[in-house]
Formats: sequence, C-alpha cells, structure tokens
Amino acid sequence: MKEIQLNPQQLEAVSHKDGPMVVLSVVGSGKTMVLTERIIHLIEEYGINPTNLLAITFAKKAVLEIISRLEKRLSGNGDKAIVCTFHSLGYRILRAEGYPINGFRLVHNGEQMNIFRQAMDKADMKEEPSLLLSRISLAKNDLISPSDLEQSSKPEDKKLSKVYHCYELLKRRKRLVDFDDLLYLPYQLFREDKGMLEYYQSRFQHILVDEFQDSSKIMVEILKLLSQTHQ
Repeated sequence: MKEIQLNPQQLEAVSHKDGPMVVLSVVGSGKTMVLTERIIHLIEEYGINPTNLLAITFAKKAVLEIISRLEKRLSGNGDKAIVCTFHSLGYRILRAEGYPINGFRLVHNGEQMNIFRQAMDKADMKEEPSLLLSRISLAKNDLISPSDLEQSSKPEDKKLSKVYHCYELLKRRKRLVDFDDLLYLPYQLFREDKGMLEYYQSRFQHILVDEFQDSSKIMVEILKLLSQTHQ
C-alpha cells in the first residue's frame, strides 16, 4: 500500500499523544486523512486499545471513509474503534443502556409531523408546524427544556413551552424518540447516572472530533462530560 506522506503540521497533529489538541485547517487540507492517521498512530505507536478510541464526524460519508481506511490499514483491528456521528453515538448509548422506554424506536419524518400536529391541537396552537418544530429543535440543542421556556418572560416562549411539553408526552406514550432526542436523552442519562457516565469515561480514553466548530451546545456538553477523566 502506498505510504501516506504528511507535512510537518499534519505529522505534529498525528503524533500528539496526551492532552487536548485543536487542529485548525481549511477545506481540502486533509482533515479526515489526518484524523484517520492519528487513530492508526495511537494504536500502532502508542499501543492504545482501539476499543478505547472514539472518533466523531458530522457526515455519514466521512464515517464510511474513515472506517474503510482503518480496515485496510489495521489488520483485524479496523472495526474495533468507534467511528460514528454524534447522533449515531447517542443511539448506540440508548440501545446499550436499555433506555427506560422499552422497545423505543426513532420516529419517521411524516410520523413526527403528525404527532407534532396533535401536540399543537392539545396546546391550542395555530402557527406553522414546521417553524414551531424547528424552534423546539433549536431549544433542545441548547439544552432548554419546556419548563425553562415556561419560566421565560417572553409570551412566545411560554406558548412554545406548552406545545413542546405536549409533544414530549405524546412521543413518550408512543415509545418514540426523534433525532434531537438521540443527543438530549444520553446527556440526561449521563447527568443522572454517575455510574453510567464513569463507564463511558473509562471506555473512551481518546476522543477525536472532526469539524468541531459545527458542534451544538449539547454536543459540546456531552464531549465535556465524556472527557473529564482523560484530559
């Protein structure tokens, strides 16, 4: 296989071992390649167990690209490191921990809108459903709960809190989670269950994040929780 050629800056990023590191780069500068090479370097040069590595990207295409490269370069170990998106990580955690709603499933787009319209009817809301759902999504990604909105001094926030609350109740009754729940629920579990958090902190001793600047508040908070013991 053709040897990967790294420039001095890329080599510095790949060979870094302990402690936080930020890599600043422009589009097309080989970020995904560097992240992949760093995973390989940690395993082959520093003897890190691949099961203790977590690599997060924002696109499924990048996930598949990294996994493919690892499988070609690491004999028998290419599939042991966890490479996934933030939401895929959340889904794995909910499944592994037996999320309290037994047999939950991810709601489909059309089904989600139908449920949300039911929530709007219960809350007596007449606005555009997609706009309200988008506002709730933004709130959840900023770790704002229905009760937080209820305490707001803004009338529009108080109104939104009602449909937000109804929507959450309807999902729970139907044993459904939406895309935002794949982050919000694991975050809540980590905050409420110290033993569970400690397990994942112990497991993920090296965390690599591609395109970190695109992370939402809840993504950053999840990363902070997971990395507390290995900084």
